[in-house]
Amino acid sequence: MLLIPAKAVPDALEQCGRKGIPCAIIQSAGFSEFTEDRRRLEENLITISRRWNIRFMSPNCIGVINLNKGLVLFFLPIYPEAMKKGPVSVILQSGSLIIDIMRLLMLENIDFNKAISIGNKLDLNECDYLEFLISDPQTRCIAVYLENFSDGRRLMSLARQTEKPVIVLKANRFASSHQIGRFRTTALAGGP
Repeated sequence: MLLIPAKAVPDALEQCGRKGIPCAIIQSAGFSEFTEDRRRLEENLITISRRWNIRFMSPNCIGVINLNKGLVLFFLPIYPEAMKKGPVSVILQSGSLIIDIMRLLMLENIDFNKAISIGNKLDLNECDYLEFLISDPQTRCIAVYLENFSDGRRLMSLARQTEKPVIVLKANRFASSHQIGRFRTTALAGGP
């Protein structure tokens, strides 16, 4: 798990590759969501991950929770009372919303199983996570919040292949939200 300045992430990922580490969560922000000239950093991450066969989450995410494994890799505080294992798993592109969603589930007495913050989706994307949750026996319902689609056709195909309910909320669908979103992330600025 990497939570270091963005400019240091490529070197850290390179070091992971040399040590044979097969996967990483890059929580660091400061890539293309920050400014367009940071896209080169993202390209470096892709090159390094392919060279060393490393799969990675994000960058620009707050982490992952897997209550079946007792795994909580968030850099934000989590309320212990919100950590009740249940049937709902969530995939969210917005890190700030993931805490609100978990709180809302808790208030509605809906316990969750896995929470996946996907950020910029440079390597793994919403389809990869959806495919995993569809095959996960502890997940019985899947909620997805996206600011942009990586592969809408694959997402729909995966959703059709399962009997599990898959609920998708897509932000930035209208011109007014596009205007607001262009100041938040490059994903939101990408168009309705």
